[in-house]
Amino acid sequence: MVLSLDKRDKLANADINKVKQGLSDNGYYLQIPPPVESLLNIHLDHGKKINSDSSVNISCKNPQCYLH
Repeated sequence: MVLSLDKRDKLANADINKVKQGLSDNGYYLQIPPPVESLLNIHLDHGKKINSDSSVNISCKNPQCYLH
Protein backbone atom coordinates (compact mmCIF):
# COMPACT_ATOMS: atom_id res chain seq x y z
CA MET A 1 0.00 0.00 0.00
CA VAL A 2 1.36 3.42 -0.91
CA LEU A 3 0.48 6.51 1.15
CA SER A 4 1.87 10.00 0.99
CA LEU A 5 3.06 10.98 4.47
CA ASP A 6 4.27 14.45 3.51
CA LYS A 7 1.11 16.32 4.50
CA ARG A 8 0.06 14.04 7.36
CA ASP A 9 0.74 14.74 11.01
CA LYS A 10 -0.88 11.57 12.41
CA LEU A 11 -2.12 8.14 11.41
CA ALA A 12 -5.07 6.16 12.72
CA ASN A 13 -3.31 3.16 14.26
CA ALA A 14 0.41 3.93 14.20
CA ASP A 15 2.80 6.60 15.39
CA ILE A 16 3.71 8.55 12.26
CA ASN A 17 7.23 9.26 13.53
CA LYS A 18 7.88 5.52 14.01
CA VAL A 19 6.52 4.86 10.51
CA LYS A 20 8.76 7.51 8.98
CA GLN A 21 11.77 6.24 10.96
CA GLY A 22 11.11 2.66 9.84
CA LEU A 23 10.81 3.78 6.24
CA SER A 24 14.08 5.71 6.35
CA ASP A 25 16.01 3.01 8.27
CA ASN A 26 14.63 -0.15 6.66
CA GLY A 27 12.83 1.01 3.53
CA TYR A 28 9.55 -0.39 4.89
CA TYR A 29 7.27 -0.26 7.94
CA LEU A 30 5.58 -3.42 9.18
CA GLN A 31 2.39 -2.89 11.15
CA ILE A 32 1.34 -5.90 13.22
CA PRO A 33 -2.24 -6.20 14.48
CA PRO A 34 -2.73 -5.77 18.23
CA PRO A 35 -2.75 -8.97 20.27
CA VAL A 36 -6.08 -10.70 20.82
CA GLU A 37 -7.40 -10.16 24.32
CA SER A 38 -7.86 -13.31 26.33
CA LEU A 39 -11.55 -13.78 27.09
CA LEU A 40 -10.58 -15.94 30.06
CA ASN A 41 -8.53 -13.09 31.56
CA ILE A 42 -11.39 -10.65 30.98
CA HIS A 43 -13.78 -13.06 32.72
CA LEU A 44 -11.41 -13.59 35.65
CA ASP A 45 -10.81 -9.84 36.06
CA HIS A 46 -14.56 -9.25 36.01
CA GLY A 47 -15.00 -11.90 38.70
CA LYS A 48 -12.38 -10.21 40.89
CA LYS A 49 -14.24 -6.91 40.66
CA ILE A 50 -17.54 -8.56 41.59
CA ASN A 51 -15.98 -10.51 44.47
CA SER A 52 -14.50 -7.34 45.95
CA ASP A 53 -18.07 -6.04 46.47
CA SER A 54 -19.21 -7.83 49.65
CA SER A 55 -22.90 -7.27 48.87
CA VAL A 56 -22.79 -9.54 45.82
CA ASN A 57 -22.78 -13.33 46.09
CA ILE A 58 -21.62 -15.55 43.25
CA SER A 59 -22.56 -19.19 42.79
CA CYS A 60 -21.06 -21.20 39.97
CA LYS A 61 -23.22 -24.30 39.79
CA ASN A 62 -22.95 -24.26 36.01
CA PRO A 63 -20.06 -23.25 33.75
CA GLN A 64 -21.54 -19.74 33.82
CA CYS A 65 -21.64 -17.71 37.04
CA TYR A 66 -24.90 -16.18 38.17
CA LEU A 67 -25.34 -13.21 40.47
CA HIS A 68 -27.77 -13.41 43.39
